[in-house]
Amino acid sequence: MEELLAEAKTLVMQYDDYVQEQNLAAIMASLCEDDHFEILQRSPITGKETIGEFYESNFSEGGFSFKVEITDEKTVSDIVFIGGVMNRIHTPEGQSSESIKMNFSFALKKEDGRLKIWQCRFAH
Repeated sequence: MEELLAEAKTLVMQYDDYVQEQNLAAIMASLCEDDHFEILQRSPITGKETIGEFYESNFSEGGFSFKVEITDEKTVSDIVFIGGVMNRIHTPEGQSSESIKMNFSFALKKEDGRLKIWQCRFAH
């Protein structure tokens, strides 16, 4: 169980790095096929392809950076839950930065023998 938790925390932190780097291939490799995102007040985004389209459109808006603090972690059967607080800083090209603090939760599960992000929720 401890090994699975460590792997999950590493994947969550890598995922944030991939988003900051705008590395769409690495983001997509981190997601389950039936992934589900809930981001702030937007409609839920379901499915790997739709999530990829979401990121492509957001990458064109400028740079993002994140400061992540994991505050909760647990394993239930073969699903890992990681939660915490994130400060998202968005700096559109030629504009001033906007900072949003939000809570996050990730649910991760094994798919094709690898731990991947299955569900993700970001809320104020």
